Amino acid sequence: ARTVGRVYRGHVGRVAHRNSMNMLEQVRACLNIQRIARGKFERDRIKKAKAREGRKDASALLIQLAVRGGWARKFAKRLKLAGDRDGLVLNRYKLDHHMTSKDKRKKTGGAWVPGVCLKTDRLVVVRYVGDEHAYRRAVAMHGNIRSDMIVPLLDHALDPSGANRHVLVYEKPLLILADAMKGQMDFKKRSEAILAAAKALQYIHSRRAALCDLTSSSLALYGSEWKVLGLHASHKEGEMVGIGGLDADIPEAVAAKEKGGEDAFKASAQADLWQLGALIFELLSGKPLFKNKKEVLAKLVPTLANKGKDFLDDAYTDQITDVMGGYLIEGLLCLNPSDRMSARDVVLYAGQLGANGDFYGAGAPEGQGSEASVP
Repeated sequence: ARTVGRVYRGHVGRVAHRNSMNMLEQVRACLNIQRIARGKFERDRIKKAKAREGRKDASALLIQLAVRGGWARKFAKRLKLAGDRDGLVLNRYKLDHHMTSKDKRKKTGGAWVPGVCLKTDRLVVVRYVGDEHAYRRAVAMHGNIRSDMIVPLLDHALDPSGANRHVLVYEKPLLILADAMKGQMDFKKRSEAILAAAKALQYIHSRRAALCDLTSSSLALYGSEWKVLGLHASHKEGEMVGIGGLDADIPEAVAAKEKGGEDAFKASAQADLWQLGALIFELLSGKPLFKNKKEVLAKLVPTLANKGKDFLDDAYTDQITDVMGGYLIEGLLCLNPSDRMSARDVVLYAGQLGANGDFYGAGAPEGQGSEASVP
C-alpha cells in the first residue's frame, strides 16, 4: 500500500507540474499576442497621427503661399508707389519726405529721421552714420550690449554707393526726451528719466563699455519707460575717441583738444558720468549746462588751468532747489574724473529725488512737489 501510494502521489505530482507548465506557456503566448497587438495598434496610431499632421502642414503651407503671394504683391505695389526711390532706404523703409529738414529735427530730436516699414507698417526712425568704422562699431556694440534699458537695432546696412551714409534703423519711440523737455514735464517724469539713464549707464559700464554720447536726444520713451536710443558713439573703455565727433563738453575732451591731441581722449565711464551730471542739471533746472561751445571753452578752460578752483559755483547750485539733485550734480560734475560718483551710486540715490521733506523736516520747498514742472 505504501508503494502504491508513493507511485500514485508521484503520478499526481507530475500531472500537476505538467498542467502548471502548460498554463505558463499559455500565459506567455497570451502576453506575446497582446504585445504584438499593442505594437500594431500603436504603429497604426502613430501612422495616422503623422498622416494627419502631414495634411495640416500641407494645408498651412498652401495658406502661407497664398498669404505670401498677396503680401508680396501688396509690397511690390507699395514699393512702386514709393516713386523713384525718393526717401526709400534699404528698399524697405520709406522716410517721411513730406517733412522739411527743420521739421524732422524738431520731431525726432535732431538726428533721427522718421519713416515707416513698407513690409510691416511699423514706424521706425533712421540714423545715418557718416563713418564706416563707427557704423561697424555700433553694430558690434548692439550685439554685445543687450538689455531692456537699450533700444534694440532693427536693421542696418552699409551704404553701397560709397557716400558714407550708413544706416541704423530703430523702432520709433513715443517721445524723445529733448522734445519732452520743451513742454511741461512734472518732477516725477524727470526723476524717472534720470533713474533710467543711470541704470542704463550702470549696465553699459558693467560690460566694460562707454556710451560717449549721453544727451537729451539719447533717451526715448517706449510705453511708460525711458530707454537709451542708439549706440552709434559708444566705445569700449580705453579706446581712443575722435573729439571732432563729440559735443566736446567733457573736461577730459576739452583738455585734450587744448593740448592739440585729437587722439588723446580715451573713452571711459567717468566721461559718461560727467554727461549724466549735465543731463541731470538740465532736467532739474530747465537750462542746459552750457549754452554753446564758446561757453564750454570760456568756463572749462580757465577752470582746468586753475586746478584748485571748483567748477560748480553759486550760479549753478542756486538753480537746483532739490537737495538730492544738488548732491548728485556735485558728485558728478567734478573736474577730476576719479572724484565722480559711480552710476551704481546714482541709481541708489536717484530714487530719493524730490524727498526734500525728509531733509528740511517740514515738507518739500515750494516748487518741488510731484506736480512741479519746469517751463
